[in-house]
Parts: sequence; structure tokens; C-alpha cells
Amino acid sequence: MAFLGLDLGTTGCKAVICDETGKMLAKAYREYKAVRNNEKQVIDAAEMWNSIQYVISESVKKTTEKVRAIAVSSFGEAFACLDENDNPLCEIMLATDQRGDKECEDLASRISSERVQSIAGAEIHRMYSVSKIMWYKNNMPESYKKTKRILFMADYATYMLCGDSVVDCALAARSILLDVHKKEWSSEIFDAAGLDMSMFSRPACAGEPVAKVRPEIARSLGLDPETLVVNGAHDQICAAIGAGALSAGVAVNGTGTVECVTPVFEKPESTELMGKYKYALVPHAVEGLYVTYAFSYTGGAMLTWFRNTFAKYEAEMAAKNGENIYALLDSAISETPSGILVLPHFSGAATPYMDTQATGTMMGLTIGTQSIDIYRAIMEGVVYEMFNNLECLEKAGIHTDELRATGGGAYSAPWLQMKADITGRKIISYKNCEAGTMGCIALCAKAVGDFKTLEDAVKVYSQSGVTYYRNDRYVDRYLELYDRYKKLYNATKEIMQG
Repeated sequence: MAFLGLDLGTTGCKAVICDETGKMLAKAYREYKAVRNNEKQVIDAAEMWNSIQYVISESVKKTTEKVRAIAVSSFGEAFACLDENDNPLCEIMLATDQRGDKECEDLASRISSERVQSIAGAEIHRMYSVSKIMWYKNNMPESYKKTKRILFMADYATYMLCGDSVVDCALAARSILLDVHKKEWSSEIFDAAGLDMSMFSRPACAGEPVAKVRPEIARSLGLDPETLVVNGAHDQICAAIGAGALSAGVAVNGTGTVECVTPVFEKPESTELMGKYKYALVPHAVEGLYVTYAFSYTGGAMLTWFRNTFAKYEAEMAAKNGENIYALLDSAISETPSGILVLPHFSGAATPYMDTQATGTMMGLTIGTQSIDIYRAIMEGVVYEMFNNLECLEKAGIHTDELRATGGGAYSAPWLQMKADITGRKIISYKNCEAGTMGCIALCAKAVGDFKTLEDAVKVYSQSGVTYYRNDRYVDRYLELYDRYKKLYNATKEIMQG
């Protein structure tokens, strides 16, 4: 018997199958094309669904064990709009898509941003789903009239698999349409936005059993018709579960396309300080606990940009030889700090600024600078950005002593050591860095009754690996560079935005 965790990212999706002992039995991944330019940043909904079916089918083919349950983890903010026949009516707009500014202004004219934050845990911002859903209604009225369902990514996959639509509260919170205190849709915000609540999935707890897979889906994907679909969660919550972050005081550092630190805490008495630094209040899957997201839009995305811009030939050669391009680049970087400063705001600035107009910057280049030096500097810049966030979290009353590393970036030992050296935090890696899918699998195991508590399930599916500690050898140099780095945002803003 086995469980399947499905993780939907902004560049591709993966399926992982594990048995009851935590042993990985199969894995499959498929990339989908995302259009990223100054006009739009989108994914084709039909292509995503085809990719989901592919990775499930491929992973099922690789094992003889029967899959008992499936749960889905996904990135936030984006949504799919379906007609009455479940056909997509528009592209999936990513959080970094630049549409929705006017809609934010319209919403703020009907309900204050402060009021929205008091209900939804975050201020009005173009990143959140509501502005782009309003844009869709205003700019594609004929398609909107045909819309039967508006689904976020995890509940899109869940619905297509089983025919029932539920959404976990953390993922729903990324729309700023959810009352994060009552854990139900806010009629006040829906009314202000002019949206129809009946189009949206029912908010429910992560780990809640939803329904069996549709018979036709079971046949086409090679699944048992009794396979249960379990309510998954926002990817950062699933990663927190997979890394065992189930109690206050623990923090997870997820490095995928986005770089994110997710600290776990009990509900604060006041969210004013959190709001000052643009940190949202988000319900954890564990009752009574909350998280926030300190993040940069461009974590692993920066390395992808480097690969596509500076290392195309190396990437092609690595692919032909069956090697990982990032592992090859990691092996080529110097041991010492680069001396180059990279401000990783290539898709705007996330927390603590939430500045959609921010741009990236490189400083300190010389005639002797080589491309591999820029690669290292990018890694450092991503860490500096998170260190800035850790300092802001401290000011907001949220303390972190250690970071549990998850996501694709957790495979990079040099990057994890940089994080320990720069932040001064203990960095814990995991034997299986796929914490998001492991979190889904733990939810499945609990849902079918194999474990009484989620904590018991996590003990099986979450196993720590190497721990990284600060190496004092380069700390002074890193901190000297970090002091300069902190000046970059305001300096760049003054030059580029006037």
C-alpha cells in the first residue's frame, strides 16, 4: 500500500509515491511552459492538467504498490476559471503577473486595506488573487459569464481528480477573500470585490478526506477506483508539515522558484507589526497555529535565469551527459564570498517591501568578473534578501533560531552553508528534500487512519539529514557586504523609479 503526493509549482509538477514506512517508491516530474514577459506571466490551464495526469500515470507505472490516497500541494494566488463542462476559460495568471493595479484601487475605494488586513490577514495588493479575479471579470466579461468555478491550483487538481472542490484555509488565504480568524469566506470582502462566492471551493482543513477519484480518471491513470483524494494545502504549509514544523518557534526555508521563510507561531495579540513589514497572517494545518511568509519572488528563479542567460551551452552538455547543471555550477564556485552584490528583485520586491515596480541590480562587476562569480553572487543575494527578512521578523516579534531547508535549493550544500554563514541560523537539511510531497503523503496517511495524529505520521515521513552551522572564517566579509546590500533597495528605487 502506498500514498501519492502531488506538488504543483510555477514551472512544473511532480508526483512522489511512498509506502507506509516512508520509503520512496516512485517519482515523476514534468515541466510546463510559463509565459513570463512584461505583458503577462501565465500558465496554460489545460497544459497543467495534462502534466498532472502525466506525472501521476508515470509514477504509478513505476511501482506495483496500490496507491490508497492522493493529496495536492500547490503554489498560491493563481487560479483557474472553468465553465460548466470543466473547460478552462482563461490562462492561469501568476502572482507576478502585472495585471490588477486598477482593481486594487477599486477594491480599496470600497473597503479599506486596513479593514481587509483585519479580516484576511493581509493588505490589498496586486499579488493576491482577488485583484486578478476582478481583472478577469472586468476585462473578459463574456468568459466570466460562462464561469462555473474559480479554483486555486491545489483545489483545481483535486476537483479534476475527484469531482468535488475544497480548498485548504492557507491556500484560500492567499486570495485575501478568506476570514483567517473564522476560517470561512468573508462576505464583506466578496461584496466589496463584486464576486460570486458560489463559484469558489468550500474552505476545509488540510487532511480532510474529499472523495474517491473519478472512475474515468482512475482508468486512464492506472489508479485503483477506491483511491481517496485528500485535501492538500498551500505548498509552504505542506513543506512545513513535511519538515516537521508542527509547533510554535520552528521555521522552514523553502527554496523553489520562490524563496520563502515560513515561521510557525501561535496567534499574535496584534498583527500591526506584521502588517508594517507586509507579513500576512495565515492559518497552519495544525489547529491553533499560524504562519507567515517572508519571501522573495526570485529564489530558484534567479538560478534558472542564470542558466538560461549565461550557461545555455553548459546546460545542454549537462543534459546530454545525464548530469544536473546546478550541481555542476555548484562545484565550480569559489569558496570565498564573491564581492559582487545582486539585488534579486527581478520580478519586483516581495516582503518586507511589496514593491511591484522594484527592479534587480548587480554591483561590483569588473573586467575580471566571470560568469561563475555572478552565479555565486546570485546565491548570496538571495540569502541577503532572506537575512533582511529574518531581521524584520524579529522586529515583528517572530523569532527563529533554526531553518529547516526544503525544496530544490536544499540539494545545494554550498547554498545551505552560505545561509548558515550569513544568517547565523542553524540550517537543517532532510534526507528527502521533497518536503512538500512528503507533507501531502503524511496528510494522506493520517486521513486513511494509519496514524492517530499528524505528528505521528510526520515522524515516519520526515527524516533530517545534514545540519549546517556558521563557519566564522567568512562571517566578517559577508556581514560587511550585507551592510552594503541593505542600501541597495532604496538607492535602486531612487534611480529607477525617481
